[in-house]
Amino acid sequence: FDTTSSSATGNTTNTISWSHTVGNGANRLLAVCTQARDTAAGDVAVTTVTANGFPLTKARADLRTNGGSSFRTELWYLASPGIGAYTITVTWAGALASYGVGSATSYFGVNQVTPIDAHAGSGGTGTTLSTAITTVADHALITDCAIAQSDPLTIGTGQTSRVNRTTTGAVDAVGVSTVNDKTPAGPETMDWTQFGSQNWVLSAVAL
Repeated sequence: FDTTSSSATGNTTNTISWSHTVGNGANRLLAVCTQARDTAAGDVAVTTVTANGFPLTKARADLRTNGGSSFRTELWYLASPGIGAYTITVTWAGALASYGVGSATSYFGVNQVTPIDAHAGSGGTGTTLSTAITTVADHALITDCAIAQSDPLTIGTGQTSRVNRTTTGAVDAVGVSTVNDKTPAGPETMDWTQFGSQNWVLSAVAL
């Protein structure tokens, strides 16, 4: 793990930008978690993520629509980014009535040919956010991307919290966590707990 950065906590346009600096380790990877809420499911889909104009690749997207609101998390990545400062820009399909936010994390020691080991995601209603992911190779790092309609969020056992904050526009909780060395390879549950029994959505990717 290298470092984390995050956008502003609120945004109701269809785009947001923030700064992230990639360190000088070998075999680098930049990951971006996007989180959005709107009354229209079509608006919360991400169309592009860029870093200094370089396009990232989408690894995973998950959607939860219930009670007139749509919640969507996505994970995007860029293998072998250069060292130094980047402007991360996320663009959604439409302007967002509630919010569109994001966080970036960067890593060292990632397979540059096939960086994505596995991915999974889910959504529902309840106090527990949970998704099961099965890694393929030993020493995988798992990162997730969460929205909880009930603030605050509490991290699951065995995970390291990288981002845990409250959005503005609508008071939801958003988070990013990692499992840092999944050995031996196999099933892992990424989970959080939210304060009340409300909507949630969670995406996870193993590197």
